[in-house]
Amino acid sequence: MTNFLKKNYFYFFISIFFISGIVLRLNGYLINRPLWHDECSLALSVISTDNFQWAKTLLHNQSAPILFMGLTKFISLIFGTKELVLRFIPLISGIISLYLFYRLTLDLFKKKFSILVTNFLFCFNLQLIYYTQEFKQYSSDVFITVGLLYYTNKYDFSRLDFKQTLIISAIFSILPLMSLPSALIIIAFLISQIIENKGYIIKKVICCAIPILAISTIYFCTLLYKSKANQLSLYESYWDIGFIKLSLTHILNLIKFNNDWFFYPNAHYLLMSIITTFGIAYSYKLKKYFLPLILLLGILVSALNIYPLFQRISLWLIPIIILFIGIFTETFCSNVKKTLLTSVLFILLFYNYNPINFLNKYSEIFVKTYNARNSMEYLSKIYTPETYIIINSASDSEYEYYSDYYQFYTNKTGIINLPEYNKELYFKILNSLPKNKKYIFYYAYDYGHSPVIPFLCEWCNKNKKVLFSKEFYNSVIIKIEN
Repeated sequence: MTNFLKKNYFYFFISIFFISGIVLRLNGYLINRPLWHDECSLALSVISTDNFQWAKTLLHNQSAPILFMGLTKFISLIFGTKELVLRFIPLISGIISLYLFYRLTLDLFKKKFSILVTNFLFCFNLQLIYYTQEFKQYSSDVFITVGLLYYTNKYDFSRLDFKQTLIISAIFSILPLMSLPSALIIIAFLISQIIENKGYIIKKVICCAIPILAISTIYFCTLLYKSKANQLSLYESYWDIGFIKLSLTHILNLIKFNNDWFFYPNAHYLLMSIITTFGIAYSYKLKKYFLPLILLLGILVSALNIYPLFQRISLWLIPIIILFIGIFTETFCSNVKKTLLTSVLFILLFYNYNPINFLNKYSEIFVKTYNARNSMEYLSKIYTPETYIIINSASDSEYEYYSDYYQFYTNKTGIINLPEYNKELYFKILNSLPKNKKYIFYYAYDYGHSPVIPFLCEWCNKNKKVLFSKEFYNSVIIKIEN
């Protein structure tokens, strides 16, 4: 047995990583946690009575690629609009990404140690695992990114004939409709091909780029521009950190902010910065410009306020950063001693937790969540026709989605919008509710920066007759007689 493991240790560990990665992703999917606010908001464009709402400006100021929404709509027409159906594309994207990333590392790296390190980081990345089961486009962004890196690595434009160039151009033209960051990867690939072929294929690249630019321009002008304007006007302060400014402090904070999130809970800012910088520099030394160009274009569109480099929006950067780590290990681990030293470095500094801690963090991201589903199920059972339902503005999407989910409908509803975050003002609004009536407050979600559930609980307990109160994790149902 020992001799077998010595001879086949590589395939043994890769199999463990791959199987564990699939199990963790499938388990997170099958936990079937309730949709949270953004997922509900996006889902409403899928369940809309207008069958083509997904192809228009999305409801509730959401933004997602048209092909991602179209495929989700197609699946929902067959299987319904429950959570597992809406999250099916992210799940499949996450699982296929594991295989494509493994094949990519086989092509890029010669040392087995580099392949093991990069696949370990990819398979056990908590953010990649989480977004495999969230109804948003970020998992498919990673899938398209890894797929493009894998397949473009096999192509040399100088060797393609006219027919092959047209086929690749057609594929490239469609991909931004599924994943917006794919446009950056495609542009980086075309530029790298021109540089590496010393400009000899520039006409071929231009011919390939024309349909891509045409479709992308039409898509941007018809849908993305309005969506981007809405996003920036409503969430300017939220996205602002993702837009790079000419400030060293801002840049360092952004790098640290994203790094801490990308590799939660084991982010080591200085270590990652050194390793990533080394990987970028060595890529240039080897005259391999593709990966650094992707990063450079990402920085450029962020600096131009086109696309923010911010947490989940830039989830697609995680595999690229991991590949830079692989370049570091491929270069530095030239002998057994250096390989062992690097292994100890990663164990002590980068993945400084034991499996129990990892599983605890894994459980937290799926279990501790707002529970709009259970609270709506409870509401539908205890509701009486004479009662009015009050919703906080942060729960409007949850109410709309889960009332359709449970076929619970009433026209006795109202939403409280708080113009400024102020407890006294909130109490004033609540005190203005008509008297001698019964109210049920459905507060399924709360904005972290301005939570109003504590205000509601204080007001109810202090001034009104509470008939019942029930909490579902961070969601509450409260019935009062005013």
